Amino acid sequence: MAFNLLDGRCLPPSLEQFAYCELGYGQRFTTNILAATHPQGEFWGMDFNLIRIAEA
Repeated sequence: MAFNLLDGRCLPPSLEQFAYCELGYGQRFTTNILAATHPQGEFWGMDFNLIRIAEA
């Protein structure tokens, strides 16, 4: 993707409205920081560990 952007064949994604999904979000630190600093985004965290899900 970086090569295509540098080559000019496609435009970078817009940050006006976007969705972000983190798989295996652990303690949710990254997802929470990104959500707090990018209010225009929609953030989803998914994990298979039931203990982590309960903590969320």
